Amino acid sequence: MPKGVKMEKYRPKIHFSAEDYIINDPNGLVYYKGEYHLFHQYNINEQIYWGHAVSKDLVHWKRLPKAIAPDKIGQIWSGSAVVDEENQRMVAFFTYSEHETKRQSQGVAFSYDKGRTWEKYSGNPILTDSREDFRDPKVFRYEEKWVMILSGGDCVLLYESKDLIHWNQISSFKGNQESHTGVWECPDLFPMIVETTEERKWVLTVSINDGSPAGGTGMQYFVGEFDGQKFIADSNQEKGLWIDYGKDFYAGMPALTENQYGAGKAYQICAGFEQGLYDELCGKLAEEAGVTSVVKEIPDGVEVTTREKNGIRYVFVQNFNRNAVEIKLPVEQYPVWNGQYDGTIGSWETVVLKENSPNFREK
Repeated sequence: MPKGVKMEKYRPKIHFSAEDYIINDPNGLVYYKGEYHLFHQYNINEQIYWGHAVSKDLVHWKRLPKAIAPDKIGQIWSGSAVVDEENQRMVAFFTYSEHETKRQSQGVAFSYDKGRTWEKYSGNPILTDSREDFRDPKVFRYEEKWVMILSGGDCVLLYESKDLIHWNQISSFKGNQESHTGVWECPDLFPMIVETTEERKWVLTVSINDGSPAGGTGMQYFVGEFDGQKFIADSNQEKGLWIDYGKDFYAGMPALTENQYGAGKAYQICAGFEQGLYDELCGKLAEEAGVTSVVKEIPDGVEVTTREKNGIRYVFVQNFNRNAVEIKLPVEQYPVWNGQYDGTIGSWETVVLKENSPNFREK
C-alpha cells in the first residue's frame, strides 16, 4: 500500500484482495521477466473475468486491468498460466461455462506483452466433454511435451500436447472411495524431493468443495509416481491427506520462480475463503469480498503459514530440517511465532529457525 493511501478499516494488509467486487480462485501464479503474475477469478455483477496483479516481491501487488473477459461462448472460469519460452509468450488456460449449452469446456489465450493484453485462440474451445464437471485446467511442462490435469468431478483427467492447442487424453486418477467427500476441483500435479532420500516424488492435489475436517471447502493431496502418462498413488496414499485442517483453505496454486519444475524456489497461493465472516465485514463495509492466502515460500522442510494462538493471528514458521536455517518472511510488523520467538519483525527481516522448531499447538 503506497504511503499516504488510507486503507479501508477491514481490508487485509497482508493478503491480496481486489479493489472491489468478488474474487476467489487464484488462476495462475507464474514468474515472467522479473514479475510474479497473479491471475484470479473476478466476479463483477455476475460476469466472471480473470483479474490480474503483478508483484516484484510477492508482498506488494499492483492491480492491472482485467486480463480475460467473458465472450459469446461463455463465462471465464478457473485455470492456469504457463510461460512458453520457445515462442516468447504467456499462455492462459481457462474453463468456459458455456452460455447456450451450459456445459464446461476449455479455452486458451496468448499474451506477447507480459500479460498486459490477451488474444483468445480463434478455435476455442480446445477441449469439450459431456461430463457435468469438466473444469480447472492446470498445465505444466514434462520433458518434451505439455501435460494438462483437470477436474472430471469424481476424478482428475490427464492430457498431453506438443503445441498447447491440440490435446489427447492419456489417463485418469480417482483415488478411492474414502477420498471423495465432495466434488474434486482445481487439481494440480508437481514433483518434490524427499529430503531424507533425495528421491523425487509427485504430489497430486485436489480441492474439495465440501467435507473438510473443520467444515466447508478444503484441499487434499496424494503422493506417488508420475511417468509422463499416468499418476499412481503410493499404497499408503490412496485415501489422500488434508493439506490444511482449517476451514475453507482452497484452490492452492503452486508455482516456481524459474523454469517449470526446474531449479528455483517454490511458492503457493490459495484462495482463503473465510467467506461468511469476511463477507459480513468486508463485503458490506469495504465493498469487496474474497481474499487470497499469504504467499507461502516452500524451502525444503520449512512451513510458512498463518495460525491462531491465544486469540491472536500469527504468521507461523516451522523448521522440519535437522539443521538450523534462515528464511526471509514477507511480513510488515506482523506477529510471528516459530517456537522460540514470539514478537513482531520488520518487512523481510531474516529469522533464524532452530532445528526441529516445534509447532506451537504441540508446545
